[in-house]
Amino acid sequence: MNFLKNSRSVFSRLKTVRRYSNLAQPQPARPRVLDSVRGLFSGHAKPVAASQTAAQAQPQEAGLFFPWGLIFFFLTCNREKVPCTNRAHWVFLSPSCHALMGNIMFEKIEEKRGPAILGPSDPNTVRVRQIASGIIRAAHDLFPRGDDDHDDKQETPERHDFKWEVVIVNDGKAKAYSLPNGKIVVYTGLLNCLKTDAEIAALIAHEAGHVVANHDMEFSRILPFFDTLAPQRNEMEADLIGLKLLAAAGFDTHVAHGVYETFGQIGGNWWSRFHPWCKKE
Repeated sequence: MNFLKNSRSVFSRLKTVRRYSNLAQPQPARPRVLDSVRGLFSGHAKPVAASQTAAQAQPQEAGLFFPWGLIFFFLTCNREKVPCTNRAHWVFLSPSCHALMGNIMFEKIEEKRGPAILGPSDPNTVRVRQIASGIIRAAHDLFPRGDDDHDDKQETPERHDFKWEVVIVNDGKAKAYSLPNGKIVVYTGLLNCLKTDAEIAALIAHEAGHVVANHDMEFSRILPFFDTLAPQRNEMEADLIGLKLLAAAGFDTHVAHGVYETFGQIGGNWWSRFHPWCKKE
């Protein structure tokens, strides 16, 4: 009897040990369907079949993206040469589309800064536009419309489509920029930092250089990770074209260096980073 009792107790202990040993063993993975259903309520829903299909199709989609990207690039980009440097670069869309893009950008600026835009009779507007008129004439003379005899006609931007205009914004920020259609926007805060007409002309000529070089629509500028040196190169080209415009308009080009130093004091590290050749000695 004692033997039977002892054997029963041993068997019961073995069952208990086996039960806990089963719990200690790794359990089979839960069905992904439960995770998918739970994801429906958490906003991260993905059906199991769909997620598996997407994971399997990812390499195939990556392989298809590259040729389609090349087709899109060659259909939407044009090859041009930058004046003065003769650097060949790729720009998005056609010159007529550039003017349209500039008009759309300026409409957005008018909606946002409309009350701050000074009218044509404002003294600041009259003064800056009178100074800029010489720069604009120089741009037309130095970079005319490509004729039939020009060998690089297909690679020369149609600069005759530019609607040159200088717009003054009543704002204390020291800021200026240009648009693809030839409009140049200058803030009064920057005008207050420039004392003479020649200094203002250097500012206008620099921004006009960006327009002439078509930097705003450049492929490497729209996708900065494609070419990390693009901003510095563009600023250098705008400086070179701006100096040429200054000289053609009859201004002293030596003033430009002082203006660039002033911009360096205003812009700080940003200006020095993209204009290392303009640092004050």
